[in-house]
Amino acid sequence: MQRFKSRTARAVNKAKGMHGPLWQSGYYEHHLGDIEDLARQARYLVDNPVRKGLVARIEDYPFWWSRWISTSSDMA
Repeated sequence: MQRFKSRTARAVNKAKGMHGPLWQSGYYEHHLGDIEDLARQARYLVDNPVRKGLVARIEDYPFWWSRWISTSSDMA
């Protein structure tokens, strides 16, 4: 992943005549080992608007969808 980020940052900066960081700091890679890992990551992503205070419940956010989550009760 680091090689990909480095190469794309250099290519974008060269194409745009810029320099400096392109990628957001704090990125981490998570290996999805099984279906429960995948479901856990889906719950994390779907809950982002709630954690940021955009909505009180995931059902109130119009741009969410997940195969593993139907309602807020599935977040536990």
